Amino acid sequence: MASLAVAAVLTSRLGLRLGDEAVIAGGGVTTFLALAWLTKLGSGRETLTYYHHEVAIFAVAALLAASLHAPILAHLDVTALALGTFLVFGRIGCLRAGCCHGRPWHRGVRYGAEHVEAGFPSYLRDLPLVPVQALESAAVALIVLIGAALFLDPRAPGRAFSFYLVAYAVVRLALEEARGDTARRHLRGLSEAQWTSLALIVATLSAELAGLLPGRGIGLLGAACALAECLAVGLLACRRSAPLDPRHLRELRRAARILAGTPTLAPEPVPVWVTSGQVRISAGRVGALRHVTLSREHEPLAAADAARLAEVVGSAVAAAPLDVIAGPGSTFHILLSIASQR
Repeated sequence: MASLAVAAVLTSRLGLRLGDEAVIAGGGVTTFLALAWLTKLGSGRETLTYYHHEVAIFAVAALLAASLHAPILAHLDVTALALGTFLVFGRIGCLRAGCCHGRPWHRGVRYGAEHVEAGFPSYLRDLPLVPVQALESAAVALIVLIGAALFLDPRAPGRAFSFYLVAYAVVRLALEEARGDTARRHLRGLSEAQWTSLALIVATLSAELAGLLPGRGIGLLGAACALAECLAVGLLACRRSAPLDPRHLRELRRAARILAGTPTLAPEPVPVWVTSGQVRISAGRVGALRHVTLSREHEPLAAADAARLAEVVGSAVAAAPLDVIAGPGSTFHILLSIASQR
């Protein structure tokens, strides 16, 4: 409702026809619901990926504005700031539900047993996490306010749209490094959302240079910020070694599944995987039990981290850990019931 109210106010401020904006807003809502339904139909579970919805809603808004012979860029300005308003409240909902959560930190928000029952990862239960959802909500609220106050101009339609695209992309590039969920795909150290952010910044800059969007300063500033952020991400990647880093957990899950699928290991050499976070995993069999060993390459693995990693390994192979036994040299042995695996 808040986003629709913002759209109505901005439509009046720009002197646009309210009927046209009502059609475009209705198209945006329909696009959101249809994309959510199609995603659930294809994957079997409800997944809302903001960038997928953003691109689809902007495309539909532009097509509807063109079909109504309404000013396309002006309506994209309204759609962008209204969508940002929706995202502000959407991320607050994420914060309450525990989705799109942050990575472990020395302070932050905690999620308990009720969230685990609803699907929150058990290995992060009661750990303080970066409140990344709240940070994004606050940042987007500021983007919307600045966009409406400084960039919404009937004489230069498209400026608020460009500002929203670039400003949010810059914010998302940074905040992705604080995310702790493992479902997101990564390529060459960057998440799907980070690659999308870079693509949108380049597209905005290209459109400005081609004269399709007003001004060149927004895209150039965004490109400069993105370059600085990518360099910072590269430096962080060189130092990233926390066992619960989502990139490492994805690698650990994959290794655990491969090892669990091995028909027999003895007397052949035991395969060993090492994640980019220096976590070593190997596996074998002890009678009717699957035996998984965890350690770290260059520093000790804490017992608390080993217990949480045991949950990750167990969830990857659909078997609850029966025991976690500390061995010499900060090595931990996890016993899993083979019979319980699916």
